[in-house]
Amino acid sequence: MNDISALVEKIAQEVLKRIELNPPKTLLIGPGGFMEEVLKKSAICYAYHSDYSEDMDIEDYNFIIIQGMSNFQLVTSSLLVPGTNISKLILRAGLTGKKVYVESDSIEYKRYEDTIDKGLKEKFESYEKSIAQYGVKILKAQSIVDDIQAPEVNISVRDETASQQQVHQSTECCTLSKRLITEQDLRKVIQQGKKTVRIGKNSLITPLAKDYIKINNICLIKE
Repeated sequence: MNDISALVEKIAQEVLKRIELNPPKTLLIGPGGFMEEVLKKSAICYAYHSDYSEDMDIEDYNFIIIQGMSNFQLVTSSLLVPGTNISKLILRAGLTGKKVYVESDSIEYKRYEDTIDKGLKEKFESYEKSIAQYGVKILKAQSIVDDIQAPEVNISVRDETASQQQVHQSTECCTLSKRLITEQDLRKVIQQGKKTVRIGKNSLITPLAKDYIKINNICLIKE
């Protein structure tokens, strides 16, 4: 039994190493700080730059997070005026199909929540709605992470030995009690007529399993 546990752990560590070799799919632009901490705690691999420049290659990124948006950047972005690096980034990302997030609490005018004129606040809020119409999501840090991870496998898993790694049925979903989730595990879920799967926060998903999830529209819940 201990040999099986050791083997499963060894495989999991190897998967982690391979994941680390893959380039980050998330780009963080801005002062960093607490947004970086949230990304690290969520085990999201990311690249960081304090500012954007037009010679920066964003083709390999799926997600772009903007932290610390200034009032001027907000206005120029809402009007699609390339007057700042951030407005240029939002325009370029929109044209190339990238998902863009703005961390809501770090937008400049929100620092003056207690003193800002009501009319001015409503104007800034209208600018937020404008960029939202371009596909930009304005969310708090944790909500950004949740949205990025949403397509991933959401499964609740416990670290158990191979003999204990079974699919537990419920009325609406299955829980996979495994450290390493494979395509074969998910095939068993589909065969049971289930489309929702839970795994644990420390569970790892093989690349083939991720592809199977997307192809079969499996809803994954990661605890």
